[in-house]
Amino acid sequence: MNVGMNNEQVITYLKILNFPLGLLINFNEVLIKHGIQGVLNLS
Repeated sequence: MNVGMNNEQVITYLKILNFPLGLLINFNEVLIKHGIQGVLNLS
């Protein structure tokens, strides 16, 4: 999984929807808690 590209996509959606925080979840992990990444909209 290309995390950089997915991270940029989540940031784009956050900017369009004017949300301050989003979650990027990778379901291909053994433990789901290892696949959760918070993404901030700093703009």
